[in-house]
Amino acid sequence: MSKESVYMLVEPADATPIWFSRTIAGLKENCARHRLTLTQLQSFSDLDDAQENTASMIVVSSQNSWTFHAVQELKRRSIMPILLGAIPEQFGEGISGIKLARRIFIEKIMDYFVACGRKRMALVGVNHNASNDNVKADVFLQNVAQMNLVSTQEDIYWIDSDISSSVLHLLDHAAKYDSVICSNDYVAVTLLAHAKERGIRIPEDLYVAGLGDTVIGRYTSPTLTSTSEDEFFEMGRQALSIWQIMSENPFLTNIIITIGTEIIARGSTAFFQPTEETHNPHTSLEPAISIGPESQTVRNLENCLRSCDSLDLQILQGILAGKSNDQIESDLFLAHSSLYYRLRKLYQMANVPNRAELKRVFGFYLPNF
Repeated sequence: MSKESVYMLVEPADATPIWFSRTIAGLKENCARHRLTLTQLQSFSDLDDAQENTASMIVVSSQNSWTFHAVQELKRRSIMPILLGAIPEQFGEGISGIKLARRIFIEKIMDYFVACGRKRMALVGVNHNASNDNVKADVFLQNVAQMNLVSTQEDIYWIDSDISSSVLHLLDHAAKYDSVICSNDYVAVTLLAHAKERGIRIPEDLYVAGLGDTVIGRYTSPTLTSTSEDEFFEMGRQALSIWQIMSENPFLTNIIITIGTEIIARGSTAFFQPTEETHNPHTSLEPAISIGPESQTVRNLENCLRSCDSLDLQILQGILAGKSNDQIESDLFLAHSSLYYRLRKLYQMANVPNRAELKRVFGFYLPNF
């Protein structure tokens, strides 16, 4: 096996998930520290070029059908897959990988809600074709039974075409619940915006928790309780550890590592600080995961904020404050051409056509920005 190059295959996506970026960043950082070159392959057809140079390959993915195809293509070439994101056990024996402690997260957040005095829970925004989401749904139902709660299968709101399908369905029945677990922060940000539109008070009527600690979750109203994003970076770092161990121990069949997470309490749960667990943990072709228009809008906001430098953020704040271009140029000592260039970049990053739409989407989803 080549000791100089680490190969990575990434599932193509219309909108690159933030966790993909954070995971790859962690992998790059660890490769650089060990003076290894990280090479990303663009498609399955590129596998033949790498076949003679590697005995194992890192796969970043979330969609079951694509991951299954990737695993089969690698096995056919006698390359051992190391899965990041997807659950290794679901793709056959001898599959290595890093998985997030979604089971532990669901248990933690349910314990946390109970400690807050919230016991009528719903799970929203899960997708049938995402292996991690299926784990979340299974653990939710298991914990409901073990904690003597009254939620059932009907209290899981699955995505049909867009995250808004599950969010709006949940809000139609919001009076039944006192707390909601969102499968990720994008779902939670969407829920908070539509809840406010309907006059549903967060956290008075509903406690809401997301997953991933996105930037946009810090600017919602109220701010979003979530989990640390460091888990994604660490997932990438640990992938290289598996790659190295497998390269040095050819008799190993597979290694699976689970990364934990912590709750970050914010306004959507009244800043209630998490306590120790209140109970002991117990131990085909599919449709593509749909990225609908509302899901895409929320993801665009996250990508926009992550791509902004300090000057971009000041320009954005000026726009949202209602300042004219002349005022912004004067306040920030910018030439007209410089402001025009940065405005175009902001519109592109947020995927909006103009200033008015930029103000609208920020005002609707991130009123505290």
